[in-house]
Amino acid sequence: MQTLWQDVRYGLRMLGKNPGFTAVAVLTLALGIGVNTALFTVYNGVALKVLPVQDPARIVRFARWFESRAAGDIQLWFSNPEYRYYTEHSRAFSSLIATTNPRRLSALVPARGSSGASQPEFVQGELVSGNYFSTLGMQAALGRTFLPEEGQEQGAYAVAVLSYPFWQRRFAGDARILRKTITVNGTAFTIIGVAPSEFIGTGAPPEVPDLWAPLAMQAAFDPGTDWLNNASAARVQILGRLAPGVTVKQARAEMVVLTSQLGKLFPAKDRTITVTLKPATYFGDTDDPRFQAFVALVMVIVGMVLMIACANLANMLLARAAGRRKEIGVRVALGASRGRLIRLLLTESAMLALLGGAAGLVLCFWTTGILGTATEELIREVWIFNGPSVALRMNPDLRVFIYALVLSLVTGVVSGLAPAVRASRGDLSAALKAEDAAIGPRLARSRLRSILVAGQVAVSLVLLATAGLLLRGLLKAQTANPGYETRNVFVLGLNFGSDVARSNALRQRVIAQLESLNEVMSVAEAARPPMTGTFTPRVMVEDSQADPRSVPPGVLANPVSPSYFQTLGIPITRGRDFTTQESDQGDSVVIVSEATARDFWPGDDPIGRRLKLDMDFSGKFATELQVIGVAKDVRNTHLSRGDPAYLYLPLHFRKLLFGGLLVRTQGDPRSAVAAVRSGLEMVDKGLLAGLWMTSLEQGPLRAERFITQATSIFAAF
Repeated sequence: MQTLWQDVRYGLRMLGKNPGFTAVAVLTLALGIGVNTALFTVYNGVALKVLPVQDPARIVRFARWFESRAAGDIQLWFSNPEYRYYTEHSRAFSSLIATTNPRRLSALVPARGSSGASQPEFVQGELVSGNYFSTLGMQAALGRTFLPEEGQEQGAYAVAVLSYPFWQRRFAGDARILRKTITVNGTAFTIIGVAPSEFIGTGAPPEVPDLWAPLAMQAAFDPGTDWLNNASAARVQILGRLAPGVTVKQARAEMVVLTSQLGKLFPAKDRTITVTLKPATYFGDTDDPRFQAFVALVMVIVGMVLMIACANLANMLLARAAGRRKEIGVRVALGASRGRLIRLLLTESAMLALLGGAAGLVLCFWTTGILGTATEELIREVWIFNGPSVALRMNPDLRVFIYALVLSLVTGVVSGLAPAVRASRGDLSAALKAEDAAIGPRLARSRLRSILVAGQVAVSLVLLATAGLLLRGLLKAQTANPGYETRNVFVLGLNFGSDVARSNALRQRVIAQLESLNEVMSVAEAARPPMTGTFTPRVMVEDSQADPRSVPPGVLANPVSPSYFQTLGIPITRGRDFTTQESDQGDSVVIVSEATARDFWPGDDPIGRRLKLDMDFSGKFATELQVIGVAKDVRNTHLSRGDPAYLYLPLHFRKLLFGGLLVRTQGDPRSAVAAVRSGLEMVDKGLLAGLWMTSLEQGPLRAERFITQATSIFAAF
């Protein structure tokens, strides 16, 4: 140990005597180690960090495969009757919990302070089972959480627990918020507590709601529906805490038996093949082979960057060792063994690597901090209608520090071993003569240096070729044309209130007012504006001559108003648009995309053809629609590719989803925005309280471009 400490002190002196060499070496390693550590930090936050709950290793998430795989390879969603069945019959779990995703709700929220009227605004609400917090071992930061009985009797307990971020943001941490009410769709929910600050929910991905309410209050969140008792309505995720002494393997075996029994109790057209158990991470199926293959590919790419850094450092150490031949010769003459020399030189390279690792950690902190902040701000900016906060916990933790330390030490050994071995082999007499004039020729003849340089060039060429392809994709993403107007089209998120009659009347007044403005060309409604998601019902086409294998089992669907195509500039290439009557009354008509027409009725006229939709996922295909028009193909879901089968439904079907206004303006955008705000204020000043407004270009499309660009830039780097 004393000898090692002597080597460390000597190494520090040598590095201090050569500040230029030290700085270049540290910066070279910082780049390679920093990029690798940053990538591992992201992977750690996505796939390795467990839920911040009590004994998280005992919490698992249910997942299943369907026979048709129409909904993808794996699904995390189950029906509430299925959840109840597992709860009643499972012995492998001490308790099971059910949770929905956060969803936008129009609500009346108490004003800050002890007085003041409630204010209309959007909140993100999530339904959970009554044992949700107790199963996870979460104690309230203020007040209490749910009692088991509050999740049992349907519609009996209108209580809510606020998330800590919402409590701080909306009420400035006011403890007097307890026993006040938040009204959702006419139901007043009494605030009984605030969740702890470290708890960000159990969603996959981690969307932090503003409030949690008992699952038994589903009717208040979805008036007129009762999916709690519908075995075909997969609306909840299931998580479970393993019983003491039960392993995941044993619990999976029990799930096989229970799922088989459940299939007989609730027969479904699309049979569940199996139910498995996944680690309760925030991003779902991160042990999927495709996800792991993608991570491995990216790790190989950034590993190449580290290889180049190691080769650079090895070359620098070789050159430096050539200049220290006399010193090494003297040490040999004084009795230093070859192993002692190798250890001394390896200690120096390890110290360089540790300094590079420390600098790499600084780079990692900086890059992941900027990436996390920018992504969260972007989500808040572009998520339509004040979407849920997304908790990106990508801060480096102990696991990241250990990874960086191990990586630094390995890098030091890999970079320094060959130069150390070569330097310790020198001819003693030649070294003592210090034939400096011969150093150049010796370096030139070094086969090791030639191999290192050749390796650097080869790896660099591979990375440059990869970067070129990614740059091409980046430029393509920046210039991609979605097929509709974006710059002068604004998306408005408005809180029309929870009263259906008043909401519809207010919406019509707003549309009429906006259409009367000189700065507005047209106004349309859509359940989902472009790039913000779609409805995905299953489809059946009975009169199709297409190969059944080419007809997808599901389609993308979006309820829109008659002015939707005019507002976005999407041509109707065949047939006609919706009429106002068809839109308002929900006539059984549909407009299909060109891709849909080609896939469903190849070579035939699609006008007048019929298709059936399973709108409530019951397997009954009860909604029959007649095709009245064909719209030009556009990119509603991804900028990188056109949409597959896409249907435009009459706006009447909007009750299945949330909606928004699309406003196409003319002239100066800033003047148009000001005019729109003034017009809304003329209709109802309260509308401005819940207003969310952005252009398609700066909102949803910016998010899509950001994802593509960020991926390309990071991989190219």
